[in-house]
Amino acid sequence: MKTYKEIKEAVSAAQQAAIAIDMKKKGKTPKGEETLDEKSVPNNPELWSRAKALAKQKFDVYPSAYANGWAAKWYKSKGGTWSSK
Repeated sequence: MKTYKEIKEAVSAAQQAAIAIDMKKKGKTPKGEETLDEKSVPNNPELWSRAKALAKQKFDVYPSAYANGWAAKWYKSKGGTWSSK
């Protein structure tokens, strides 16, 4: 019978996740997974700062997914745009 280390193909999603985690710990990129090196940057930093400040006032916890989502929506509604760098 083959051991876990000899088997490189995952049978289930849980095994696939375990193999990917193991590979990441070893510093390798799992097959089929891409790394994202781009970062979205606001084109109007002053408006984005204002959006974050309003989100900090509105939500008890910042940063949070809800607060950042609200800030991004507010920023976009005021004409703010993003660029990738």
